[in-house]
Amino acid sequence: MAATKSLLNTPLDITPNMEVLVDGIKVPAHAGELLIEALNRNTRNRQSKPVPQVCYLPQMGPIESCDTCMVQIDGKLVRACSTRVVAGMNVVTEGTWST
Repeated sequence: MAATKSLLNTPLDITPNMEVLVDGIKVPAHAGELLIEALNRNTRNRQSKPVPQVCYLPQMGPIESCDTCMVQIDGKLVRACSTRVVAGMNVVTEGTWST
């Protein structure tokens, strides 16, 4: 079954098909979805600390203008609002890195 979305960024109609490691915790995700969506869903479901975000609106997609959703993946700083989930992803949401 193909994953489909309707307007206003409603949840995918299939069960998450993979997991990513976020701050040492396995988070369910859909392959190819935006990382910020998986992180937001995990925050709602598990009461974990949210990733800050200012310019991301699900209805508009990634705007990439504010840099408040920066996370670290494999030693690189990336925007969670524009990064697609891939297998084996190890995400750090808090740290003492410099840009």
